[in-house]
Amino acid sequence: MKKLSLIFSILLMLVLVGCGKSAQISADTLPIPGSSSNEPEVTSETDNTVPVVFPPNTIVTKYYSITLPDEWKDNLIFEILDLEDGTYNLTLYELTSHEEMDSGKLCTLMLIPTGDDAYKDFPDYELICELDTPEGSFYVIALFPTDVQFNEETMDIYNAMVEELMDVLWTIQPNNGIEMAMR
Repeated sequence: MKKLSLIFSILLMLVLVGCGKSAQISADTLPIPGSSSNEPEVTSETDNTVPVVFPPNTIVTKYYSITLPDEWKDNLIFEILDLEDGTYNLTLYELTSHEEMDSGKLCTLMLIPTGDDAYKDFPDYELICELDTPEGSFYVIALFPTDVQFNEETMDIYNAMVEELMDVLWTIQPNNGIEMAMR
């Protein structure tokens, strides 16, 4: 039964990632492996490799995972954009601002091929790491909004999340078969 549950969880996560749709982090959704207990849960396994164990409150993407604070689980929504042109972005939003005002962006983690330094033209960014994937090598760039992303009612929650954001971004971990170099 546990294996069936594990397989179902993996399939659902792949569907969520593949759709490029938004997914809300909450106790009832599966983007957070192990959210119903304090024990880490095995969420992926391939032949001849050690199972990957993700802590609770983890967003798992095609290339990497990031771990979120427990306080974020009812206040975050994320969107993964994976286009055929190679564009791959993970965008994190404060939930209420995003739903009510189509704003609330905390940051976008963008993959850009190494050697392309166009990201230096962005007004507010941080180079997080470099990933060597089967598709090539990429910089992971955190792009931050340069305008107000909240209203008076959501200001406190948004600002609290922004204060923790860099700590969250530094939790990045490469998936199996991907090498990571920190800057």
